[in-house]
Amino acid sequence: MPYKCSWTVRKLFNAREGFSSFMKFDIGPNSVFSFWHDPWANGKSLIHISDSIVSTAESTSMVPINVYLRNGVWDLPSSNHVDIIEVRNIVNSVRITRYDAIYWDGLLTRNIKISDIWNSIRTSNDLMPWADFVWNSFSIPKCSFITWLAILNRLLTRDRMLMLACKLIKYVFCATLIENPLITFSQNAHILILCVKVSISIFQKIGQIVFKGTSWLAV
Repeated sequence: MPYKCSWTVRKLFNAREGFSSFMKFDIGPNSVFSFWHDPWANGKSLIHISDSIVSTAESTSMVPINVYLRNGVWDLPSSNHVDIIEVRNIVNSVRITRYDAIYWDGLLTRNIKISDIWNSIRTSNDLMPWADFVWNSFSIPKCSFITWLAILNRLLTRDRMLMLACKLIKYVFCATLIENPLITFSQNAHILILCVKVSISIFQKIGQIVFKGTSWLAV
C-alpha cells in the first residue's frame, strides 16, 4: 500500500484480500500477470509467503508469470529453501490454459457490470414495502436520498442533534416542537407532513416559481 494515499485508495487496498475470494485467474503460456503480487495462485499472492521470498528466489518484485513458463510448463527455481518449496507446491497445482483471463464470481470480467460485483459482496435482505416508492426510474436521485433518510429517521433534525450531543443551530424551520423526551413521534414527520407553517411556505414558494408570482393558495 502507498505510504501516502487517499481514504478511498486505502479502503480499496484493504479490501483486496476479501475480494480475492470472488476472483479466479486463468493463466496462459504468455501470462503478463504479476508472479508475486497478483492473487492468481488459488486466490493468494505469493509475496506473502515470507518477507524475503523475492530475494530468496533470486527474482524481482514485478516479474511477470511468463518468466517462469517454458513451452507451457512451469520452470521454477530449483532451490531447496523451505519458502521456494512452498512456492513450487502452490504453483505446480495451477493448470496452464490457452490465454489469460480473470473471472469474478464465475463471470468473465470483460462482461461484468458494477451491479454484479455489488450483488456478490452485499448482504441481501427482504425488499422493504416502500422501496418502489423511494427508488424508481422516475425519481430525482437527491429527492430519493432525502426521502430514504426520512423513512429511516436519519435526517439531522433537532431531536437527533440533541440525541447525538451536537451543537444546535440558531434558526429552525419550526419551533413548535419542544425537545421533550416524552415525544412519541419523529420530527421528520412533523416537518415533512404535519407542520402547516413549513408546508405552506414551501408550497407558496413552489407556486411563485411555477406560476410566476401567483400564490399557491390562490391556485
